[in-house]
Amino acid sequence: KTKTVMTNTLFSIPERFNIACEAYEEAKSIAEEIHLDEGKFANILFNYAHLYADFNRIYEAVQLYIEALRIYRQLAESNPEFYMPDVADTLNNLANLQNDIGRYDEAEENHLKALRIRRQLAESSPDTYIPDLAQTLNNLAGLQKDLGRYGEAEEYYLEALRIRFQLSEFNPDAYTPRVADTLNNLANLQNDIGRYDEAEENHLKALRIRRQLAESSPDTYIPDLAQTLNNLANLQKRLGRYGKAEEYYQEALRIYRQLSESNPDAHMPSMAMTLNNLALLKDDFGRYGEAEGYYQEALRLYRQLAESNPDAYMPRVADILNNFVILKANLGRHGEAEEICLKALRIRRQLAEINPDAYMPRTADTLNNLAILQVNLGRYGEAEENYLEALQIRRQFAESNPDAFMQRVAETLNNLASLQKDLGRYGEVEKNYQEALGIRRQLADSNPDAFMSNVAMVLNNLA
Repeated sequence: KTKTVMTNTLFSIPERFNIACEAYEEAKSIAEEIHLDEGKFANILFNYAHLYADFNRIYEAVQLYIEALRIYRQLAESNPEFYMPDVADTLNNLANLQNDIGRYDEAEENHLKALRIRRQLAESSPDTYIPDLAQTLNNLAGLQKDLGRYGEAEEYYLEALRIRFQLSEFNPDAYTPRVADTLNNLANLQNDIGRYDEAEENHLKALRIRRQLAESSPDTYIPDLAQTLNNLANLQKRLGRYGKAEEYYQEALRIYRQLSESNPDAHMPSMAMTLNNLALLKDDFGRYGEAEGYYQEALRLYRQLAESNPDAYMPRVADILNNFVILKANLGRHGEAEEICLKALRIRRQLAEINPDAYMPRTADTLNNLAILQVNLGRYGEAEENYLEALQIRRQFAESNPDAFMQRVAETLNNLASLQKDLGRYGEVEKNYQEALGIRRQLADSNPDAFMSNVAMVLNNLA
């Protein structure tokens, strides 16, 4: 049995996408008409879903994976040895997409189901299924990271890394790239939790591997090299090594510009991301003119991408607009900043209507930023209204995911208290500062490096 997985060949060319869809639709119709074997029909659905996922048509892909999964599960009841691997493959891909669109509970449930199946398969046939087990561990770690469960994420990444190191000893050509993938992901996690020395060590290991791979097979591995350069630049920026960060960003940008010339649909999103990161860097050390130029180019690219795929790229348009707001505010151009912020808010409200789990938190971020601008413009009533809406959203999400959102609740409480202090409403001020302080003390107990400075800030405000 062979499952055909769509690769970046003919149908990766944008103008061929519709032809590919028409071919799959015709294949489905014929399969239904002739009562094709259920396993082969599920295979058609799986590949069709893969095509949609490759083109960021996430919701269509999810529906097709769900339909394929239903068939594979029925077939696995009578023939588990033959079809359980297909069940695990489909669960894995479905969970990745559900993570991308913020349906985290469903994503976690499906990743864990895939993990259980792949552990069982790996016990009975390790040579065949151990690589798949490492893939699921890596994916589940990414989800746990997104949910703020950093300890669990690290455990999964380390197990995946151990497996991939062992595999690479016997087959370096096949598995050394996967080692670099996991090192890169682990380093990003360590960066997020403030373990910068470990993060840098693992990023540099990944960079060395990917440079070697790119030398021997540039068409395949140059994009991975650019990804690591971008991630390493993010770390250097966080450490205040702005010159080194810029060096890595610029090298990544050069690569993405070259790749985008021959395949813009594949690489333009990464180019826009790197332009945004460079703009943030320039903004951080006051080179606002250069920052604005990079933001403008990134915004133009994302708007262009959003014309053909709004589901995938309108969120990025809103992200760039949000960053633009901060730049304008830094320049003291609060009126322009507010105008841009309102555009970002409209987009995020629209996105949140369709997918609240993914976009309501971003809506709260924009409301918080809008309120800060309105305070600077002396429009305290509107500012308070927006802080309160942001606080309500963040409290709601903190109930189900405190690790990810309690810090945001504390941030909004602190901002709201500062506004109320300016208005002379001291009873409300103390109440909100005290709640923010309590939250930040709890966070600092588990991660003092990340949160003790926030405790000190609230204490200073209370004094």
